[in-house]
Amino acid sequence: MSRLRLRAVLCCLGLLTLIAGGALGQAVTTGALTGTVTATADRSPLPGVTIQAVHVPTNGSYSAVTRADGTFSIFNVRVGGPYSVTASLDGFRTAQATGITVVLG
Repeated sequence: MSRLRLRAVLCCLGLLTLIAGGALGQAVTTGALTGTVTATADRSPLPGVTIQAVHVPTNGSYSAVTRADGTFSIFNVRVGGPYSVTASLDGFRTAQATGITVVLG
């Protein structure tokens, strides 16, 4: 390999390292809310449940709908709390959990 070509390859590798290092150095500033909603009677998963999470101090609101296995995920939510989380589905009693705190990451 010629010196010029070797120098070009090393230069490109150096640039890739700087770009990758910058991307890896990004700070995580949010958290996530995840869970599973089940029926009280037989603990079977409930799909289609609307989940509403409210960050009480700011009144910021996040929502999701449970998947076929009853699980839900709400990403990129504000860290801290308290949160009030409500689960509702037609034909079922609405459930609410309060005082939830979201941790970083």
